[in-house]
This record gives sequence, structure tokens and C-alpha cells, in this order.
Amino acid sequence: MYLILSGTHPFKANNNFDLASNILNSDVKFTGIEWYSVSKPAKMLIRSMLQRNPQMRPSLEDILNSKWIKKYCKSNTEEKFLSYEAVKNLMLFNSERKMEQAL
Repeated sequence: MYLILSGTHPFKANNNFDLASNILNSDVKFTGIEWYSVSKPAKMLIRSMLQRNPQMRPSLEDILNSKWIKKYCKSNTEEKFLSYEAVKNLMLFNSERKMEQAL
């Protein structure tokens, strides 16, 4: 969900060791202009889903019953578009992933 809404990973690093360390020790941050248009309930849901302690994470049922999912993930919900920055980040992420696979 973090990746879809921002086009970036919640934890950044140059190698797998640093990435694992960041996942275990860093807090989720919502910095960057791509987060300006993302609602507070969406950020709260993402933060809960990325809890370090698995017992503290919401169940799938909890996620599906969250205010944000109920409001924005219905077939009759008006369309919401991702910010330009989020789309740009997703495109960059995809091209970097393809380059990593080629190497």
C-alpha cells in the first residue's frame, strides 16, 4: 500500500543488510510531496500494517473493515488519482527493478 500510494519503498537502503536494519529499527515516514494528498486515515492504516511486532499488526479482516478501505475501495467510490510524484516514482521503481533483473 505504501508503494502503491507513493511509488517508493517505506525503508530505503543501498544493500540488503542496511535494508534489513532499517526495517527492524526505523519508523515509517511519510515525507515527500507524494504524501501531501494522501489522507491521514490511509497513513494510519499503513503505519498499523507496518508494525514491527506481528501481533500488533491488523488482521486482514481489520484492514478490510478500516475506515479508509471502506471509504475508498468500493466500486461506487469516485475515482481518486495518484499524485504525479507517486506515478513518477512508480515508473522509476519499475525501471530500476528491470535493470537489477538484467544484471
